[in-house]
Amino acid sequence: MSKKRGLQHIKLKRGNLWEVVLIVGPENEVYTFFSHKNMKQIINQGKTNHYMILLNLFNEGFDELPPLNSQMELPLFDDKENLENLKEKARSMLDKMEKAPSKVSVFAFDYSFISTVKVLAFNTKQEIVWERDLTDLIQPNYKRTLYDDINPVGNMSKNTPEIKNEKKQIERLKNTIASMER
Repeated sequence: MSKKRGLQHIKLKRGNLWEVVLIVGPENEVYTFFSHKNMKQIINQGKTNHYMILLNLFNEGFDELPPLNSQMELPLFDDKENLENLKEKARSMLDKMEKAPSKVSVFAFDYSFISTVKVLAFNTKQEIVWERDLTDLIQPNYKRTLYDDINPVGNMSKNTPEIKNEKKQIERLKNTIASMER
């Protein structure tokens, strides 16, 4: 799907069990995806070698922005030398990319009764400095998920939102990412 949209993807192996897929945009921006629960757990555990924490070290441009929630601030990096070692780990982790990312964005999603998705930007201190809710881009299209040829009843609910076409959704996502760059 990424090639179809003019993007590239990279698979990063972290140990024997874990692998993350990164989407790389046209201006070398990196997008990664986590469940909201896992993202909070990663931040709260404060493990400095997790790839999400390492990737956020490329967001030096966001260090000037005030954090949205100062309670998330964690003393992960005690000294400058430790920070430089972690940045080197981050660079080596992304050896498949020609240049360091221009920025890193995290998409956090939940699959529950109501599915949600947010895009977040962290600074190098792992503080959230930008957040946008993209839940309204998720559209229920039961024909894509039902493989047993069951057609949903036409008038199941009067509250069912109109299904937007894919081009409008992609354009809105592009506009959201463009506003984040400002």
